[in-house]
Amino acid sequence: MAAAVMLTKPAMVVARRMESSVELILSLDDVATKLQIKAQMAHFGKPAAAGQPLVDPRRVLRAVTRRRET
Repeated sequence: MAAAVMLTKPAMVVARRMESSVELILSLDDVATKLQIKAQMAHFGKPAAAGQPLVDPRRVLRAVTRRRET
């Protein structure tokens, strides 16, 4: 059901949800492992029906990482 909802939302909404989810993982006192982050990226970066990703997970991770460094 979540996937169906995501497919009906604009890509920016999905990107915001993905970003906040990654931020939540990273904000847990840096306990997150690369495996946890990869799992989140895989979940939110699943390809759309046309074979194109809704959002590029690498781009979101870079944005979150840059935001944490500032």
